[in-house]
Amino acid sequence: MRVYKNLICKAMIGAGTAMCCFLTTGCVKETVADDCRRVTVTIAPLEYFVRNIGGDSVEVSTLMGSGSDPEVFQPGMGVMRDLSRSGNLLVTGVLPFESRLVADVCDHGTELRVGVAGEGIDYMYGTHSHGVGECAEEDEEVDGAGEPDPHIWSSARNAKIMADNTLEFLKGAFPELSGYLEERHAAMCMRLDSMDRVYGERLKGVEGFVIWHPSLSYFARDYGMEQVALNLENKETSSIRLKEAAEHALEHHAVAFFIPEGFSRNRVATLAETIGVAPTEINFMDSDIERQLNAVVDALTSHHE
Repeated sequence: MRVYKNLICKAMIGAGTAMCCFLTTGCVKETVADDCRRVTVTIAPLEYFVRNIGGDSVEVSTLMGSGSDPEVFQPGMGVMRDLSRSGNLLVTGVLPFESRLVADVCDHGTELRVGVAGEGIDYMYGTHSHGVGECAEEDEEVDGAGEPDPHIWSSARNAKIMADNTLEFLKGAFPELSGYLEERHAAMCMRLDSMDRVYGERLKGVEGFVIWHPSLSYFARDYGMEQVALNLENKETSSIRLKEAAEHALEHHAVAFFIPEGFSRNRVATLAETIGVAPTEINFMDSDIERQLNAVVDALTSHHE
């Protein structure tokens, strides 16, 4: 994976945000306090990849705190301090705040090596603004038009691509660990392949599900399901939309209803009663991607296993 200027500029422009700062040389490097191998990630799900591949040999820190919304996140001044200590940043490549962050860091005179975990993923478009289904119609899905669905980590198949990118990034940052990193990466990919096979078998015959925010678009695409999303672009969900969603859910025999962790069940009680499915809490800003995906599959298959 190329983790330099051209690659990340391409990724950020694809997400609708241009970035002009170069990322690996030319910024004045600040002094790092010690020789500890440090990597900073923008969001918690990226911890999953660094921890699984880097193991105990790499220290990882996360910029965006739990409960923050990555689509509207605004980094504070503490971010600059954290990044100056690590010098290595892993981004998704699809969140607009990431390009602003990198430009700001370079403006503050910090040399920064940047890896893009999402490079090579077949992005989905229109999932946050069109209809009540899983994605836009084919004629609306123009490659590179608008911003891609940002929840790229909510898919075992995407996770393998992200693992490959993370491996190359870590090897570039810490070449002395290459053998160790490759062994851990191989074990991780075997586990992801196994998860994907098991999910495919368990989800045969499952047509669809309801979800508050469309965070499972890639997962739904992987296994041919319909995602009926209620809340798009963080807008208030109207009673008309809830009625449409209920009709759509019934049409596609939705067998699960996912809401964010800590979400008030009273807000969706009527809809849950109408479609006959109790809400299940999930948190796809968690660093344990496997646990969240397993919970989703368990909810989707609980009716017939």
